[in-house]
Amino acid sequence: MFNLRDLKQEPLVLDFEYVVFHKGPSLEVLMFLAANFAKGFSDWMDRGIIDSWADELLDRVEVEDLDVRRKFMKRFDYYMSVGYMPHKERMRIR
Repeated sequence: MFNLRDLKQEPLVLDFEYVVFHKGPSLEVLMFLAANFAKGFSDWMDRGIIDSWADELLDRVEVEDLDVRRKFMKRFDYYMSVGYMPHKERMRIR
């Protein structure tokens, strides 16, 4: 959301569009949903900003291991690059 009275103020993101609750936490699902959400901004927002945001998501869920972070940033990149993904395929992401 943009503050139309003050366009210099940072925009705020309100939600993750279609929220689904899973039985347990999954970094794979987080990266898929984050990339799917971020694709909506990729036409007008610098990719560096999007990657920084994804990296901060990993900070927020306290992923400290550098190898794990690299792995899931690669997954984020993959999901950012994928075009249409059939529903059955999306539902297999765990």
